Amino acid sequence: MQYSAELLAVHTHEANLLQAERRIAHRLAAEERAVASEQAHQAEPVARHRALGRRGLRLAVR
Repeated sequence: MQYSAELLAVHTHEANLLQAERRIAHRLAAEERAVASEQAHQAEPVARHRALGRRGLRLAVR
C-alpha cells in the first residue's frame, strides 16, 4: 500500500508540473502575441482595420 501511495504522489506531482509548464507557456505566448500586436499596430494602423473588415465579411457570408 505504501508503494502505491508513493507512486500516486509522484504521478500527481508530475501532472502538476506539466500543468504548470503549460500555463507558463500559454502565458508567455500571450505576452509575445501582445508585443507583436502592439508593434504591428504602431507600424501599420490601417492594416488592423482591413483585417477586421475581412473577418466581418466572412461572418456575414455564413
